[in-house]
Amino acid sequence: MGKQYKDFEVYLIHVDPEKCNGCGECAEICQGDVFEVSCQANPVRPENCLGCEACVAICKSNAIILTEI
Repeated sequence: MGKQYKDFEVYLIHVDPEKCNGCGECAEICQGDVFEVSCQANPVRPENCLGCEACVAICKSNAIILTEI
């Protein structure tokens, strides 16, 4: 019998700096503690992303792009 591999999702998170207004709502709603906000949101812990897309839904400026790979 060969090795068995677990399936898991990996997500890429990008914040468009041209659109982000630094409101911080993404950081507040994120269950994975992915974002830190100073002047703009930064996905500093993308490996924690659960793929729930709550940050995408709450972002009024449409600055967050979440891609499953």
